[in-house]
Amino acid sequence: MLEQKQDRNKQRIEKRIFKWIGLGLLVLLLIASLIFQAPWKVITLLVIILAACTILPKPFRKWFWLSAAAIVVAFIIWALLPEDDEGWRTYTFDEELAVLEAKYAIPDEENAASIYNELLKSYDSKTMHPDFLDRELDKLTLSEPWSSQKYPHFAQWLKGHESTIKTLMQAVQKKRCRFPINVQPVVTDELEVNRLSALKNWGLLLIRTGNNDIAEGRTDQALKKYICALRIASHLYQCQRMLDISVGFYIEELALIQLERFVVEGEPTNEQMQMISDLMTDLQNNWSSDFDKGLKYDRLYWKNAFGLFYEINNEGQIRLSGNPALVMRNLFYRRRLGRYFRDKQFHRIYAVLAWFFLPSTPQKIAKIVKTTIDRYRPMSQPDFNWLKEPDKPDMRFQLNYPYMVKAAIIEESEIDRYYRFFHDKYLEHIVLRRGSRLLIAIRQCQLESGAWPPNLGAIRSSAPAEAFIDPAGGNEFEYENHGERFSLFGETANIWPK
Repeated sequence: MLEQKQDRNKQRIEKRIFKWIGLGLLVLLLIASLIFQAPWKVITLLVIILAACTILPKPFRKWFWLSAAAIVVAFIIWALLPEDDEGWRTYTFDEELAVLEAKYAIPDEENAASIYNELLKSYDSKTMHPDFLDRELDKLTLSEPWSSQKYPHFAQWLKGHESTIKTLMQAVQKKRCRFPINVQPVVTDELEVNRLSALKNWGLLLIRTGNNDIAEGRTDQALKKYICALRIASHLYQCQRMLDISVGFYIEELALIQLERFVVEGEPTNEQMQMISDLMTDLQNNWSSDFDKGLKYDRLYWKNAFGLFYEINNEGQIRLSGNPALVMRNLFYRRRLGRYFRDKQFHRIYAVLAWFFLPSTPQKIAKIVKTTIDRYRPMSQPDFNWLKEPDKPDMRFQLNYPYMVKAAIIEESEIDRYYRFFHDKYLEHIVLRRGSRLLIAIRQCQLESGAWPPNLGAIRSSAPAEAFIDPAGGNEFEYENHGERFSLFGETANIWPK
């Protein structure tokens, strides 16, 4: 009897110890939720469980836990039942997209994108990179004149793209270009990747062909191709994404280098010099508007990215998505949803759990996205101090959706560096353009006087005042006359010789 009594006392003590350990862990979990600002739904659930274990009278606790178990069982059965998804689709901010598209919409007959899109239907990226195009040949044909006699295989390859070049010449006759604005959070969207890749490769194709024309004396044809490449770049500047503008800069840089070489080292006529000078006047970018429209695109992109957590039906009802990961997988990898029945059931469970964490509507998340992206808007101002490190947002770890949104946006590709990188490339490109304007004026002076100008003062009236200023530091470009040659350079760039 004594031993049995001791065993019962021992069991009671062990039970009490486990009870207090469990309560202690629950209290610690509740405290951690308060410290790390967990959603109120999670905190409320923890408070109810703690109250059931302590305040609720013992006779009622059994019924409380039986009710909780019944809810869990019903929940599991519900998750296994087939779901009627008809009429439901991933939530997207269509109204904002419609406003953005309406703002930049242009008639098809004025839109160069309509010609590019037709050309894209037959585009094959593999044909733009023949097997014999190694790194050395790739660099040579893009950077200097080359002859068909020396590189017959490459010349033959170019002939196979004559129809593409002809179509591109037609496209650039239209000054305006607007592609559909794609703000779907899909990194492998075939249309977007192909379009940007095609425009880049077509620009390089024109420059390679122009270099071949220069080497073989077809100067006028070469200039037309360089100009065509520059106008493709101008079309890219009209797009919303900063990535499109950056690719436009890349194409323009390669084309301008060839034009500069022709202007300084070739034998341009007065008519050709005037044509190139007029072309440089047409090359325009505005930092404030370019950066601002890029931010608007990023903002809408991220709103739609978090819209994957929600669904909407034809009646406008909104619910939490049961399978956001499945939607993303379908978008990214083009797989059919029907192959993932088990995943669908798992994500129905996820939808209920997500209810404790996410707000009931995507508009609440959209406000956090807007605030996070808009912190970069001061960068669009001309007087923004780029030497000063940007103020970092409060990113102390928290267990809530505002932290999740900010962390995803800011930490993705280190977005501060992304915007700064875009500005640096923008600045480099302004230096290149201004240097090109000065080289044209220097060459015009040499053609008129028979000698290179003694200093930049001699060409002051032949170029706009801003062309003499290096935007990197605000000082004038440096020029040195060496008799039969000259040097032109800035604080961060060597303009001539290359």
